[in-house]
Amino acid sequence: MWWLVSVLLLAPQSTAPNPYREAGAALASGNLAEAQARLEALTAKDPGNARAWMLLAQTYARRKNQAPALAAAAKSETLGARDPEVLRGLAFLFTDLEPDLKRAAGYLSAVVELAPYDENAHFQLIQLYLQHEDFAHASEAIANARKVFARSPQIELADGVCAYGMRRFPEAVDQFLKTIALAPDVSQPYMFLGRMLDHAGERLPEVVERFAQFQARHPDDAGVCLLYAKALVAGLDPGGFPPAAEQAMRLLEHARAIDNNRAETHYQIGCLLERKREYAAAAGELEQSVALEPREPGAHFHLARVYERLGRTEDALREREQHQKLAESAAAPGSAETRIGDLLDDVARSGRVLEAGDLGDRLDTRRQIAPGRPPLLEFRYLEGAARRRFGNLDLVIDDAGH
Repeated sequence: MWWLVSVLLLAPQSTAPNPYREAGAALASGNLAEAQARLEALTAKDPGNARAWMLLAQTYARRKNQAPALAAAAKSETLGARDPEVLRGLAFLFTDLEPDLKRAAGYLSAVVELAPYDENAHFQLIQLYLQHEDFAHASEAIANARKVFARSPQIELADGVCAYGMRRFPEAVDQFLKTIALAPDVSQPYMFLGRMLDHAGERLPEVVERFAQFQARHPDDAGVCLLYAKALVAGLDPGGFPPAAEQAMRLLEHARAIDNNRAETHYQIGCLLERKREYAAAAGELEQSVALEPREPGAHFHLARVYERLGRTEDALREREQHQKLAESAAAPGSAETRIGDLLDDVARSGRVLEAGDLGDRLDTRRQIAPGRPPLLEFRYLEGAARRRFGNLDLVIDDAGH
């Protein structure tokens, strides 16, 4: 994913030719042949420009020209060995375009050494290890970052993800709650906890209370209402319909009224209606859930049970078979069940907030903008009017439109 600014093309245009802008426009439009030609011209005219060589390496790699990509990368590394932005760009090259984890990590480690007080530099290294499920090195990078950033919500959140990936669930719960204490209006730790409520154990009451506070601050956010309802349901005894269940139902109905296209909202309502023995209504909600997300095993399982209660034997058998098929697929080695991929995907919408500018600025030595895709877990607080989105977390579009 390109790091160039999408607003580059919308910026006021100068009448004078700007080779950097022209190269950036070609890259932004996906015209790799033109971008290559312009960057080759730039490097011929200014052979000492490490950032231009780095971009050219990325362009070659995009065009599947491995040998020239590696040559350009080597040239960029030689010229920009002490330029954190060049090293970040090379790390991106060897993360996404010419995958080499050891080499990419080496570049990011060098960035950390050059900029030890740059929190994002530490985080990028941590994220690289997390994305490759190298939890041992991720833990080392987190410990190193904590030497400088003792109360960073971002680092603590990453530590929670690392603990989750290593199946240290109590530790992960502790870390996500710690992140909430440091940054109570950032949505990611709530989202993570919502995925692992069955592992909350004795800390479930604290989780419920945190979710209640979050929902009180964002009463009309469908995602927040859903999370609070799930936390309430997690604390219910197996039978009956106590006040907590009634409260969860009200939250879910409110969430459904705000956004009727969330499969999990219909699923949770269906399960509560099944608990109330309102089987026909439960079937309707579960059917909607399956229609919106047919790959969720749990919805098929509960729908099969409801169909059995309604005497719809053939439908129940079909849903049980579908549940079995999906459950076996989820349990297969290397699947999402044994990976943190789904967890990372949940926060992929959280982009890095970057400063916009011209491509020419990004190729010289003055700007501090990192190339590459945004960290999946990173967040920043922004002031301003609330948005109707998860947790009212107000995000802006960064360089690549993330």
